[in-house]
Amino acid sequence: MGDGMSGGSRLNMGVAIRILAALLLGCFMLPSFGVSGGAHSAEITGIALLTGAETGGGQRLPANLGMLFLLYIPVCMFVVWCVYKGKRQREAALLSVFFSATGLIGWAVVSVGILFYLGDSDVHFIVKSGLLCNLLGYVLVLILAAVSCITFRNRDLYISRMSLLGPGFRSRHVPEASGYSLCPNCRQPIRPGFAYCSQCGARATGRKL
Repeated sequence: MGDGMSGGSRLNMGVAIRILAALLLGCFMLPSFGVSGGAHSAEITGIALLTGAETGGGQRLPANLGMLFLLYIPVCMFVVWCVYKGKRQREAALLSVFFSATGLIGWAVVSVGILFYLGDSDVHFIVKSGLLCNLLGYVLVLILAAVSCITFRNRDLYISRMSLLGPGFRSRHVPEASGYSLCPNCRQPIRPGFAYCSQCGARATGRKL
């Protein structure tokens, strides 16, 4: 794959992050925390934390409006990867790094806040699948987005090197360029084996330089 990333790989990366964002949104319906005290126990979802949740034994967690912010994060990630196309995918990857890091910090703050609120009461706090799925999902998005940022940076460096050769770029100027094709849209060189132009995202036609 060399210095760049094929259009198909970029597409798969965006699809993977959109799928993870949708799953993160669904995790709000799963129990994120369990609380038990005496004969009472309860499972608390992300949605329940937003509106206020019963902990059993007469205690109730207050409504946490911060959960609304955590609810918007996967929505924003999904929308960003749907809207940002072509050369703007690097911006989408950078925003995804920010969103995923913010999501991880947000869930950590929520967990600590619940522990602090329960304090020295007899109610026991248990981590449930919803929280674990959220943390795992954000870690996966963070890794994918970071890899995308690095790959797009390498692609941009490659494009910069190619642009220095000017419009008269031919294989006689760069011996290793044999097999390169020409983008039908922006007229930039497309490396052998690449299905899409790394500059504008247009599909390669197979026309050689």
